[in-house]
Amino acid sequence: MITPFKRFVRIFSPALRVAVLYLLIGGGWILFSDRILEILVQDAAELSRWQSVKGIGFVIAMAIILYAERAHAIRLSRRQEELLSQRIALFEQAPSPLWVVDLHDLRFLAVNPAAEQFYGYSRDEFADLTLSDLRHPQEQAGIAGMIEALLEGGIYRYTSRHICKDGREVDVTVTARTLLWEGKLAAVFSITDITELLDNERALRELTQQLEQRVAERTADLQRKNRELETFAYSISHDLKAPLRGIDGYSRLLLEDHAQSLNEEGREFLHAIRRGATQMAQLIDALLEYSRLERRNLVVGRVEMRPLIETLLNEFENDIESRAVQVSVNLPFDSVDHDYPSLYQALHNLLENALKFTQKQPQPHIEIGGEERDTSRILWVRDNGIGFDMQYHDRIFEIFQRLNHSDEYPGTGIGLSIVRKAMERVGGRVWAVSAPGEGATFFVEIPKRSSNL
Repeated sequence: MITPFKRFVRIFSPALRVAVLYLLIGGGWILFSDRILEILVQDAAELSRWQSVKGIGFVIAMAIILYAERAHAIRLSRRQEELLSQRIALFEQAPSPLWVVDLHDLRFLAVNPAAEQFYGYSRDEFADLTLSDLRHPQEQAGIAGMIEALLEGGIYRYTSRHICKDGREVDVTVTARTLLWEGKLAAVFSITDITELLDNERALRELTQQLEQRVAERTADLQRKNRELETFAYSISHDLKAPLRGIDGYSRLLLEDHAQSLNEEGREFLHAIRRGATQMAQLIDALLEYSRLERRNLVVGRVEMRPLIETLLNEFENDIESRAVQVSVNLPFDSVDHDYPSLYQALHNLLENALKFTQKQPQPHIEIGGEERDTSRILWVRDNGIGFDMQYHDRIFEIFQRLNHSDEYPGTGIGLSIVRKAMERVGGRVWAVSAPGEGATFFVEIPKRSSNL
C-alpha cells in the first residue's frame, strides 16, 4: 500500500519537493510558533531567547530536510545509473541480435555485437543504413503497416526475411517494442533466426508428401494383392473343392452300387478315400476362414457377452446334451470391445476344442469365465480334458500344427491360429495354461476401447 508521503515523493521532483516542504514548514512556523511562545512564555527576556531558539530550530529542521532530500536524490540517481548500466550490459551481451531504430526515419540508433556478427555489418555501417535496407525486396511494402501496428499497440511480432551483408537470406521472427531513446520515439527489435527451423519444416513437408505418395502406392499395391487373394480364394472354394466333391461322390457310389464286387480291403480303401476327401474339404474351409479373417474390415464396437455366449451354446447344444457336458458361465462384465465376427469365431473355436478334447472324460466340464483389469478384460475357456505339455505352448497357435493324431481327435490345425489372429487384430493376445491329463485353460485378453481403435 502506498502511503501519502510516498505518493508525495513520487509525484514531485526533488527541487519542487524542497520548495513545497519549505513553504509548508516555514509558513506553519511563522503562523503558529510566535503565538505558541506568547502563550507559553510571559517574560519578555525569556521570549527573546526562545525566539532565537526557534530560529535555530527552524534552520536545523530545514538543514535535515535538505540533507534527507539530497541523500534520496543521490541514491535514486545511483540506482538509475546502475539500472542503465545493467540494461546496457544486457543489450550488449544479449545472444540474439538487437537493434534500436528511430521510428521517424527508420535509422539505426544502436545495435549489439550479436547483430553485428549475424548481419555482417559494423556499428558504423549500421549507422548509415535504415531498416528497409535489411528487408527482402518483396517485403519492402510491409514496413509502413508494421510501423503503424507497432505505434498502435506498443509491441508487435512478425516474421520476415532479411538480407545480410554477404547477400545471404535469412528467415527471422522479430519482436518490436516502442521506447524513448535519447528523447526520440524509437523501438527496440529482438531478432531470432528461424532459417534452419523453416528449412526443417520444408524438408518435413517434402518427406511427408513422399511418405503419403508411398503409402498411396503401397495401398494400391495391397488392394491389388487383396483382389488377387480374393480370386485365389474363389478358385480354391470352387475349382479345388469341385474335384473333391467328385472323388467323394464316386467313392460313395462305388460303396452303394458295387460294394459286393469289392472285398473288405477294397471297401476300406474307399472309406479312407472319402475320409481324406472330407478332411481335405474341411481344411480348405478352414483356410478360407483364416483368409477371410485377415482380409475382412475390422469394426470394433461394444459386444454384449450374454447373447454371444447363448448363441454359441445353442450351436453346440446337441453335442453338449448328448454327452451331458456341464457348462458353467461366470463373467464379471457384460460387454467387451471387439469386432463381433472375429470374437465369435475365436470363442467358437475355443469352445469346439474344449468339447473335442473332453470327449473321453466321463464327467466333462467346461467353464467360461472372465476377469476385469485396468486396461483390458480377460476371457477364458477352461476344460477338464486331456490337456497338453506346456513345452508345446507356442506350437499349438501356429497354422497346421497339431499335437494329437487326426484319427483320434480330428481337426485342421488352423482353429487356434484363427483365435490368435482374431486377438492380434484388436491389439489383444491369447495364451494357455495346461498339463497332460489335467485339462487346459485358454485365455484371451481384449483391450478396453481407446481412441486408436
